[in-house]
Amino acid sequence: MDDSISLIACYGKAGIGKTLLSTVAAIQQIISSNSQYDGISLSRPGIGVGKEMGFLPEFLEEKMNPWLQPYYGALEVLIPSKQPKKPQFENKRQRKDAKESPFDRDSVQKPYQKLLDSGLVEIEALCFIRGRSIARRFFILGEAQQLTPHEVETVITRISKGSKIVLIGDPAQIDNPYVDSCSNGLVYCSNRMRGQAISAHAQLTKGERSPLAELAADLL
Repeated sequence: MDDSISLIACYGKAGIGKTLLSTVAAIQQIISSNSQYDGISLSRPGIGVGKEMGFLPEFLEEKMNPWLQPYYGALEVLIPSKQPKKPQFENKRQRKDAKESPFDRDSVQKPYQKLLDSGLVEIEALCFIRGRSIARRFFILGEAQQLTPHEVETVITRISKGSKIVLIGDPAQIDNPYVDSCSNGLVYCSNRMRGQAISAHAQLTKGERSPLAELAADLL
């Protein structure tokens, strides 16, 4: 929430609330009457920085949706959906004829969809970020531990004056064969930026998802 801080590295084990806390802070800042941000940018590694995502069928969001579910989950917690009331039918035959279609359920718009439609929340594909200049945005980059130092540098150097970037991740959860718990972009950035006046880091320790998730993160 500190406007003087432009970069934050936030890390901790699974289920600790990194995505939710970052999303809450971002929304709180953009709705403030004296906000310096025009909106929120969300991203995380998909197929990978520098690799093509394939043909974009219609919208970028269609390609990015599977990778951005953690953000949507956080938005769902903050702006929960209200299930539509089922209509009352006069008899069983009418009820049978009027069975709810799965497509009808999918067509119910999530409350946070308005944030996406209005541009207050934007999706950023990392593989297309080179050459960009991201101004007046609260940028949240998830799973930063999957990136190499060079890839993190590429993203951070896109951040213009008036923007903030939050790198979140867990160095213990790495699937990228080219980095490890020490050489990944999240840890590398945190170490290199340590002591700089415009950067900070936060390490979270207590899991909040469930007692089972907490045990699994500690013991497995």
